Amino acid sequence: MKRFLLLICLALCGVAFGFSQNYQDVVYLKNGSVIRGVVVEQVPGVSLKVQTSDGNMFVYEMSEVEKMTKEASPRQYGRQGNNYGGLQNLSRGYRPNGYRGFMELGGGPGVGDYGDGFVSFSTSHGGQISPYFFLGAGIGFDYHFGWETISIPIFADLRANFLDNWITPYFGAKIGYSVFDITGFYFNPTLGVDFALDSRLGFNFSLGYNLQSARVGHYSYYDYGGYSVSIGGLKEIIGGITFKFGVHF
Repeated sequence: MKRFLLLICLALCGVAFGFSQNYQDVVYLKNGSVIRGVVVEQVPGVSLKVQTSDGNMFVYEMSEVEKMTKEASPRQYGRQGNNYGGLQNLSRGYRPNGYRGFMELGGGPGVGDYGDGFVSFSTSHGGQISPYFFLGAGIGFDYHFGWETISIPIFADLRANFLDNWITPYFGAKIGYSVFDITGFYFNPTLGVDFALDSRLGFNFSLGYNLQSARVGHYSYYDYGGYSVSIGGLKEIIGGITFKFGVHF
């Protein structure tokens, strides 16, 4: 019986501890700002001091405060944005570091003398070095309509976010080499906007340029002493504008 009562007490303590971990102080200011954290000091009728989850400390006069409540803590994702003037930004949605994967689908029209419309699919995997930088490697599948050819680019993938926020513009660059029907240097710089839904899932839209080095033109075959020799096919650039939609996880 004593053991049973002890287990009940421990369970109740655990529940109480869990609730204490899931609630936080929320201060509503008269200017519309909302500050979430822990009230570490309060002088009744004079001032209060609030520490936010990222360690920042703010002091407010009670005349600035509309009301104070305790509310369930929102789920935290990765690194949290800075606070300016008491305004707490939404979290970036990215873990400061760790594995991240991307999948992108898109295509676009050709540009230049040898440009060709195409559709493209690619996947990249690597590490989120910080909220601002991703470095990884990937593989793609491009089908060029006019040339009726397939290229499989294998590339390094670099992404640089401009902001530490849940929505950010970014610059990306895929650099590598293509194989299969088309072989040659591959380069795909992009500018886009990324939207993080949580620490793992998000999506992006991007506009870029697809540069693919390839041999184009007609080939002539000769039989010389029992050997087949091909002549022709100049190295040129197959260019195209790229529009892509992607997800990250």
